[in-house]
Amino acid sequence: MNDFKLARCYKGEGRWYIYYFFLNLETGKYVRFREFISDKIKTPKLKNAEAKARIDKINDLLLSGWSPFETTDPAHYNIIKAIDKIIDIKKQLTERKRSINTYNNIRNIFVDFVKKTKLEHISISYFSKKHAYMFMDYCLKDRHYSKQTYNNMLSFLKSFFNEMIRRQFINTNPFVGIEYIKCDSSLLTSFTPEELTLINNYLPAYNYPLYAVTYIIFHAYIRLAEITRLKIGDIDMKKRLIFIRPEVSKNKKASIIGMQDQLYEVLDKMNLGIYPAEYYIFSKKLLPGMFLIHPNRLHDAWRLFAKEHHINKTLYKLKHTGAGMSVEAGANIRDLQLQLRHSSLEMTQIYLDKFKQVVGSESLKKFANFGDKNDENATPIIHMAGQK
Repeated sequence: MNDFKLARCYKGEGRWYIYYFFLNLETGKYVRFREFISDKIKTPKLKNAEAKARIDKINDLLLSGWSPFETTDPAHYNIIKAIDKIIDIKKQLTERKRSINTYNNIRNIFVDFVKKTKLEHISISYFSKKHAYMFMDYCLKDRHYSKQTYNNMLSFLKSFFNEMIRRQFINTNPFVGIEYIKCDSSLLTSFTPEELTLINNYLPAYNYPLYAVTYIIFHAYIRLAEITRLKIGDIDMKKRLIFIRPEVSKNKKASIIGMQDQLYEVLDKMNLGIYPAEYYIFSKKLLPGMFLIHPNRLHDAWRLFAKEHHINKTLYKLKHTGAGMSVEAGANIRDLQLQLRHSSLEMTQIYLDKFKQVVGSESLKKFANFGDKNDENATPIIHMAGQK
């Protein structure tokens, strides 16, 4: 069912006019719209030419998704215009290029689906749960998405259409009720003690700023993008605190992270106090400076060192390693939650469950023994099957 009926020309004895119909979603009835041909055009030939030009223009607009109600009722936006409106709003609320690129990518994938299924002319109000399932099936079968990528796409679309509800484009979210695909539980890999020893022994002389980065990740659990945005003024060496400003944090929330002794010692040797407070801690060549660098610069520096020392793990694995070893050392889970900046203890527990699903050797020593082997004179009593 289309929202419109294409334009035609009425050629009566009185004035000629172009007419077309568009569905009023509130009443469920089609409304007729008319555009009159000027009386100044005298001959039928010229009137036909004018009528044809008008009809072609109006039909092109209707087929492109335009609605005569659009100026007052967003429910008449076509599906592409509606998703563009919401994505533009989302992009205005972030300054992160990565987020903007993600939004643009999702928009292009969604529009590609809409055009392939010839849905580009329907209004947002007619985009139903059936269409939502069609899109998610398209992601899974045609684009061959992994389970996690499928779930991520579903989360974004639910968010976009919830925003449409808030802005009164639609009344219900067609993506609500579509279930996420259950992903296989995976363990978080960590650095071995030998690899940590290699870092401690060789990285300080090789690249001391990078060495400091490894300690920030290991002890403070700060993300690479956040590390590149840290400034000298965010570090309080006297109180041993790291301040995460809202514009630095991934979730746009300010927080304070305590500085562990080893991390304090590493940062202390960088003499950060001699630089202006507005300098980034890691700028060009990973030295303090006024220019913001991309997180890839940290990755690039690490890859060179890791390749030379045959370490096949990313920098971010140090976060998992530090958190897991802290639990082994007896850290309180509530303290770990604060340091990880998780919103709940449940989130921290899920994180730890992925990190460790085997009891450590030191912890096993504290488990109960199976009886007492001290009595060497005890006579073993053995009953074979069927014997008494």
